[in-house]
Amino acid sequence: MMLITSVKAFEDNIKLFLKEAGIQSYTYQDVNGFKDCSGLSVKDNWFANDKSECESVLFHVFTEQIKTDGFLQKAKMFNEKQATANAIHAVIINTDKTL
Repeated sequence: MMLITSVKAFEDNIKLFLKEAGIQSYTYQDVNGFKDCSGLSVKDNWFANDKSECESVLFHVFTEQIKTDGFLQKAKMFNEKQATANAIHAVIINTDKTL
């Protein structure tokens, strides 16, 4: 299983990368991203707010490893080109049993 999360603005990019990797079935939902910025200096947090929420998206994917590898490769290349701190985050979770 692969979980993918990012800011909402990258939703279409993720869907394209899934399609290009041959992944035709997945679920996704809108979620609220949250970051506690209380440990950052005012200089590093120009919103000057202790808590920051943003519109995000979460994908759940059940597919073969070769397809997740293809997605991860595309997401990594995308992230390397980003000028912002936002990125596509993905994690592979091994499942021992499925139904």
